[in-house]
Amino acid sequence: MTGPVRPYEAFGISGRGTAPDDGGLPLRTAPQLVALWSGAGLSDVRTGSIDLDVDYDGFDDLWSMFPAGVGPAGTWFVAQPEDRRAALREAFLERLGRPQAGFSLPARVVAVVGRA
Repeated sequence: MTGPVRPYEAFGISGRGTAPDDGGLPLRTAPQLVALWSGAGLSDVRTGSIDLDVDYDGFDDLWSMFPAGVGPAGTWFVAQPEDRRAALREAFLERLGRPQAGFSLPARVVAVVGRA
C-alpha cells in the first residue's frame, strides 16, 4: 500500500538525501507479486490496484506511527536528534495544512489474485 505521502515528502525534505523511501521494499510491485504467486504454484495470477481513502482522527493519529518507529520512515525518524524530530513534525503538520479535525488521505493498494 502506498501511504498518503512518501516519508521524505511528508517531512518536507527535498532531494531525499538520507530520508527513507519504502518504495524499494520487496513485494511492493505488481510484477514482484505475480512472480511470488506464480512461483508458489498459483495460476491465472492477475494484479490490479485499489484506490481508497485512509481516515485519521486528527494529525496525531497519522503522526503517531513515526515516533513509534513504524516502518522504514519511523525507524529513520526515531534515529534523528530531538530538535530534528521536532522540525520534521512541524514540516509535516504544515504540509498537511495544519488540520484541526479528522481528515482523509488517498492511498493505493496493489491487489493480487490467483488460482490454486
